Amino acid sequence: MILIGLGYLFGVIASFGVSGSAGIVFLLIVGPLVALLMTIYVRVTLELVMVFFKIYENTREMVRLNAVSGASQPYVPPLGGPAAATGPMPFQGPTT
Repeated sequence: MILIGLGYLFGVIASFGVSGSAGIVFLLIVGPLVALLMTIYVRVTLELVMVFFKIYENTREMVRLNAVSGASQPYVPPLGGPAAATGPMPFQGPTT
């Protein structure tokens, strides 16, 4: 965040050095937009790092549980949730 603010300040000073109107445009439109996009980028990147650490923790826990249980093959959960019924559902009729 500090680097984004310093970059914004440098951009304002540099654009005022070019011309007054360029400085005002950068100060009011371009600078805040770039700062906002950079802040979003940093946030998403840090969230991604947190996801990688969570994946590491979960994988480590799965390995530990497989080692404790003494399983020769690692447990692989089924894809797509519970198994679907094979064939049509039987008619149960009205309940009275």
